[in-house]
Parts: sequence; structure tokens; C-alpha cells
Amino acid sequence: MTGDKTKHAQVRELIRQKGLVSRADLREAGLPEAYLSRMSSQGQLLALASGVYADPDAEVDERFELAVVAKRVPHAVIFGPSALMFHGVTTQLAHTVHLAIERGRWTPRLKWPSVEVVHLSGRSFTAGVEEHIVAPDVPIRVYSMAKTVADLFKLRSRFGLDVAIEALKEGWRERLFTRPELEEYARLSRVHRVMMPYMEML
Repeated sequence: MTGDKTKHAQVRELIRQKGLVSRADLREAGLPEAYLSRMSSQGQLLALASGVYADPDAEVDERFELAVVAKRVPHAVIFGPSALMFHGVTTQLAHTVHLAIERGRWTPRLKWPSVEVVHLSGRSFTAGVEEHIVAPDVPIRVYSMAKTVADLFKLRSRFGLDVAIEALKEGWRERLFTRPELEEYARLSRVHRVMMPYMEML
């Protein structure tokens, strides 16, 4: 019994340090994975996406959702409107986490949070990826602001031209990219001609 209490305490400490834990985290720490479901059934842990757990008192906000998705789908990149939210250039609350996944890779099915996936290949997928830490020790991958603007112009029929234009203006005003960076990703996404009139207005 004492051993159980000790291991429970170790799991809680791991949760406190990382914000979120998965089965892989427990294996890495040398703790039995069974403690996750056991402590969840006792109300000591909050079960989120499959195999991902958090402190029941954790503050669940937009960045927390990104952390959950990153734990569940570490090969994905936060994309489009969700990347805008992360960079702080939109006041719109996203009800879905937008992800980019390399074409041919596994596509997740999550009950929570809701995800929407685009498939990219080559440099369209690998270019402009930044790594950040959230919630409080979960690494996430998110596209840079310049790459995000180009992506939104490329998929303007899906997300709206107004969203792309607002991202361009706000990103420039907040100095989140340079003109050369913007042009690089505009050419990569083959939207340089589309973006040029709006870039000239900056």
C-alpha cells in the first residue's frame, strides 16, 4: 500500500512538472502505465485525449488544447487559424485545432479537442516550423507567422480572404515577420501574385 502511495505521488509530481502526461511519459519515468487509468477512475487525474492525462484542476484554455494535440500527434504542426491564435494576432476563438500533417502520415481521430487536418508535402510541410513550450512543459510545433499568412492566402477559399488579409496586416503591425520572409513563403505556397497587391499596401 505504501508503495502505491509513493507511485501515486510520483505520478502527481510528474503531472505537476509537465502539465500533461501520456503513457510514454510514465514508461520513461519507470512508472507502471496502469496508474493512469486507476488514478483517473479515482478522480485524481483528468483523462483527455486517448492516453493523455492532466491535473483535474488544470486551466483548460486554447494553448492547453494545443498541448493535448501535440502529446497525441507529435508529428503534426499547428496550422492556419490555430497558428494565428498561438501568435496572438486574432481575437476569434477557434472551436477546432487546425493541424498540418505530412502527406502519407497517420491522421488522428480525437474526441477532444476537435481537430481539422490539412495534408502537406515537401517544403510546404517542413518549412517555417517553430518549436515552443506550453502547459508548462509540452513541446509543440507551430508554423511561423510568415508561413501562416502564406498558408491562409493559399487556402483563402477555405478560411476566407478576410482572415488572410487581417493576418497579413496584424502580423506586419506587430513586426512578426519581415518582407523577405513573407515573400519567401508566398513563393513557396505559390501565392506571390495573389498577395502582392496586399503586400504593397503595408
